[in-house]
Amino acid sequence: MKTIKHVDKKILKPSDIIGVSPGSGLDKSVRGYVVIENEKGERRGENLVVLNGREFLAEKFADLDGPAPATYANYKIRYFGIGSGGAEDDSNGDPVIKKGPYSNDADLYEPVHFQSGNSADGTTHIDNGYLKEILSDSAEGAKIEILSDDHTIATESGEQTVSAYTTIKFTMFINGDEPPSSERPFEFNEAGLWAVEYDESTGKPVNNADGTTNKILIAHFTTTSKFIEGSESVKIEWYILV
Repeated sequence: MKTIKHVDKKILKPSDIIGVSPGSGLDKSVRGYVVIENEKGERRGENLVVLNGREFLAEKFADLDGPAPATYANYKIRYFGIGSGGAEDDSNGDPVIKKGPYSNDADLYEPVHFQSGNSADGTTHIDNGYLKEILSDSAEGAKIEILSDDHTIATESGEQTVSAYTTIKFTMFINGDEPPSSERPFEFNEAGLWAVEYDESTGKPVNNADGTTNKILIAHFTTTSKFIEGSESVKIEWYILV
């Protein structure tokens, strides 16, 4: 791959210390989007990296512990959750008005569990069945990847396009038995990316005596409702752009 080197002289001027040059790349923040796909088609929408998630990323970036109790040294983004609280009814009673997400979200609005309790292996379903390990469906294509993305940068000599590995892609699945058929159809309209605490000695998530785990919401996605019926499965592709 060709390497493009440049210096944008404008960002070195004192008058530009406060302002951000359009197209310089400095006006970008952590953001992303989500693609939901099932046998009937797909939908796409933006996600929000919430404030707790940004605190988590700040600690990881600096390789420092944050102020207590927000220390996430042993936390990893390896789990996701789903819910039914991301849309509100309109005047006709139809759940078509998207709700949120908001920067101070710390949980899903109405979490839905994948199964009634933790899985026997202590990793696939945790937090009393409300969180699912992203990579547990690796045979079906679940994965976590760092992908290349093209960035257009405006300099005094003109626009340049540079490729960099700045996109994280999480591919995950809701299987036909999650939630179990007795609880279907369920109203799916939100999802969350979670970081959970890992036990260094076992390499597994920390499972507390009451079945919960220590977790932090990283990003939240809401959409209008889709009723998941029967044994229908759903594929979620979640992109975080940094």
